[in-house]
Amino acid sequence: MAFIKNINSNFGIDAVYWKIAELNANFTDESINVVLFGFSSKEARFAGSEPLIKTGVKIPNNNYFDRTSLYNLIKNFPEFDGAQDA
Repeated sequence: MAFIKNINSNFGIDAVYWKIAELNANFTDESINVVLFGFSSKEARFAGSEPLIKTGVKIPNNNYFDRTSLYNLIKNFPEFDGAQDA
């Protein structure tokens, strides 16, 4: 999934194709910080081009993740295989 939205870049070309590149769930202030990369086109993104724009948004009131789900997902990684809930 991605977004299509024309936003002017510093290079004089619009970034049109947007993908979520990173996210950070902050449980202290209950927010999610999302980094999006903007490309000139879908084709440019899949051709390995560098993004024209890197931008972020902060989503307050994090209701998208809960710690129990995250801990359960982490147990699927080999280094945490067999971990016990505390």
